[in-house]
Amino acid sequence: PDLQDKCQLCHESCEECDGGSYLDCSECRDGFHHFNGECIQCGSGTYASYEEKACVGCHSSCASCTGPSNDNCTSCPPSSEALFRAKTNECVSPICDQGSYFNFDDIECQKCHHSCGSCEEFGPGKCLNCAENYQNLDGKCVTCDE
Repeated sequence: PDLQDKCQLCHESCEECDGGSYLDCSECRDGFHHFNGECIQCGSGTYASYEEKACVGCHSSCASCTGPSNDNCTSCPPSSEALFRAKTNECVSPICDQGSYFNFDDIECQKCHHSCGSCEEFGPGKCLNCAENYQNLDGKCVTCDE
């Protein structure tokens, strides 16, 4: 209420308040966070840090997040080739080390079959080239013993 006992609307960031200013919030609306007496809405690429009492930037691999580390992502930057892996809340690059391939179902790099030097999926007949001491025989990498 104001001096004449009339009701005043809360500031748009407040759910409950003691006045009409953004500094009068006692409780914030959804999507706003109470820091230093005011309700703040964190922008894209930031999260609400109650420890620092401020909006803080996400990890560089995340477009949006709930915390500071690479496993707090909620989305990945559209400009990157990274894919969002919900199981671990990470943005994962589809580029794998030699001897591994990217499994799009699990959204992770996985080892090729031991007979492959490189591959596009798992299996002895799925090699792009053969591992050391293996030779290509009818599309499969085998040793001379086999």
